Amino acid sequence: MHIIAMKKALVVCCILQILILAGVQAGSQPPVEGSEFVVILRVQYAATVLNDEFVVIFNKGDVTVDLSRWVVYNSYYDTYRTLPPAQRTDPSAWKHVYRIPHGVLLKPRHWVRICSGHGQDDELYLYRNLDVQWLDDAGEPMYLADNYSNLIHEFVPGGLLPTIGPREPSPPGVLPSKKTYNIKICTINYDAPGNDVNNPNGEWVTICNAGHQDVDMSNWKLYDTAQNTFFFPLGFVLKMGQSVTIYTGRGIDTATELYWGKIYGAIWTNNRDCAYLEDDEGFIVDEYCW
Repeated sequence: MHIIAMKKALVVCCILQILILAGVQAGSQPPVEGSEFVVILRVQYAATVLNDEFVVIFNKGDVTVDLSRWVVYNSYYDTYRTLPPAQRTDPSAWKHVYRIPHGVLLKPRHWVRICSGHGQDDELYLYRNLDVQWLDDAGEPMYLADNYSNLIHEFVPGGLLPTIGPREPSPPGVLPSKKTYNIKICTINYDAPGNDVNNPNGEWVTICNAGHQDVDMSNWKLYDTAQNTFFFPLGFVLKMGQSVTIYTGRGIDTATELYWGKIYGAIWTNNRDCAYLEDDEGFIVDEYCW
């Protein structure tokens, strides 16, 4: 009985691997509405903790998209899946591809993070439950395909981030050209001392210019997952090597301090949120999630 059970388990494993390997072939049906707005927003390759290695999927459109059985895979699997069946002999090939579980719905302007390590899946975080890393620390292309095996998006490490502004999306695998910035969201104090609602200036975001030139940030935007948006004032320039802190409350703007203008209330969610920095052309310059 023990031998029979082992054989059955082996057969099941083989079937699962065949299904996965066959799952990212040329699409047989067109993508569903809104798929063209779903992108790989960020990939964290090098990590000392498994859950610090992750892939962020973002819906920049206005329609909720069902990600059930969509597939995320790396460059190794992109090559491996094209091999003749007789040459697909790597028993660890499954590690290089992840199928999103059934029932994952990505709402407009929302993200989901796929972590490599162990955890309990929820609306914002999915876990691969791996014991080893699956991404190349040096960086590699990443691919997102739908449940019909249509390639939806390709992420190129070191490449240009996709626009999330209200403009037509680029074709899959093509990222729009943009200026090169070295502007970063350095730190966020999202949990104000005491009651956040009564201490809006206890919340703040610091943005740094680590580049070698001044950057005109007129009409740039800083916003959270809920689309609460701060617009940088006209004529604001962040000098090279300098930083600016944006406080949620009220105050007098200076070269190093800007104010959102809220009398009371909080912007940043303490447990889970993202801050997005977008330039005046609608391109994401940096994002900071927790």
